[in-house]
Amino acid sequence: MKRKSKTNDQMLIELIKSNSPMQNALLRERIVAIMGITVNSINNEPDKWVNMMIHPSLYLELNDNVNDKIGFLLNN
Repeated sequence: MKRKSKTNDQMLIELIKSNSPMQNALLRERIVAIMGITVNSINNEPDKWVNMMIHPSLYLELNDNVNDKIGFLLNN
């Protein structure tokens, strides 16, 4: 019998549910940090992002969504 593959949404929900609160805090921090590194690379080294399979604008949109939903508030 062939096993049905899970969607990305299902896998992420399962991961979050199976993690401890500390693991989810670490996951959140890593997601926000990696998005920041990605955006810096797009802005500082745009030539590296030419002819990529995924257009850089999609990463920038994802970064906005990540920061809106799970980003950290910075006091300035």
